[in-house]
Amino acid sequence: MPRKCCVPGCNTNYDSSVNNERVSVFTFPSDPDRRRLWQHKIPRKDFIPTKQSVVCAKHFTEDCILRVDSFTRAVDRKIPRLSDSAYPTIFPNCPSYLSEPTPVKRKKPEERLKEVENRDEQSFREWMERDKINGFSDVTNKLQAKINDGWLFKYNSEEYCSLYRIEDIPSSKPSLLVAIRIFKDMHVEVFSLSSSTLVRVADSSLTWLFGKPSPLLLTTWSQFDSLISYFSQNNDVVTKDVDIKERIQVFTDGLQKLCSDTMDNDIDSESEDKQSLRFLVEQLHLLTSPVKRYSSETLLWAFQILATAPTTYSMLRSSLA
Repeated sequence: MPRKCCVPGCNTNYDSSVNNERVSVFTFPSDPDRRRLWQHKIPRKDFIPTKQSVVCAKHFTEDCILRVDSFTRAVDRKIPRLSDSAYPTIFPNCPSYLSEPTPVKRKKPEERLKEVENRDEQSFREWMERDKINGFSDVTNKLQAKINDGWLFKYNSEEYCSLYRIEDIPSSKPSLLVAIRIFKDMHVEVFSLSSSTLVRVADSSLTWLFGKPSPLLLTTWSQFDSLISYFSQNNDVVTKDVDIKERIQVFTDGLQKLCSDTMDNDIDSESEDKQSLRFLVEQLHLLTSPVKRYSSETLLWAFQILATAPTTYSMLRSSLA
């Protein structure tokens, strides 16, 4: 004869049961801690279980009940048993607050790590799919939305489209700094300003982005973003191939004009500002001159420092060495 459930209000396995059903029952665990947990969960004041006391399957969630034995293959159990961490949580004939869901069983660290790796792998695959450029039509449809300020997009023909970076400063004339062509077969050509002229950037200088030196094939939007970012930094990056001597000469000519304008307007032609300007002009000339020859004014100035402050003179010489 099946034993009766000890939970208050439960008539499982009693003859008076409406359906006269027979339900599996489970004895209290022998482990003292688990036994006390069962006593605490069962809403029965001052209840002390005996060896005959049992709790039926109705008071356990399904994940707590083991109905299959797994060895080399799964074998159905005639009599189910409880998992080692199970305890009663369902009391339908008692106030609802006494019932509670069984906490989700914490997975093993290696299982959690595997889940994180699988989730990251799935996210990476999804990002790779979004990052892929699906042909020339994909470029012409989405390019306008992806370029930032300072760039212009032009759909030239069915063979290629172009991007232009233009510098438009009120104090000077507009200038074209960079031009990028994207062709129908997805190869890319880049032109940048050098000595006031647009010149083709060598494919080999962009292998860090495209991998192969030639042709430069655009396959992902992240490649495109990196390309635009690289040529949007500043003029020093864009015009890094410009002859340094030419740029110094332009700056020197500007300083010399400033010197002459100041001398024409000021009575004191030997003011400290003018002397500083002339010194700067001379230093710039020395940068590009094959022969380092100082002016008489600079030599006199150096002699005055040597005579009045030898230590300072030594520090200046060592800083120039």
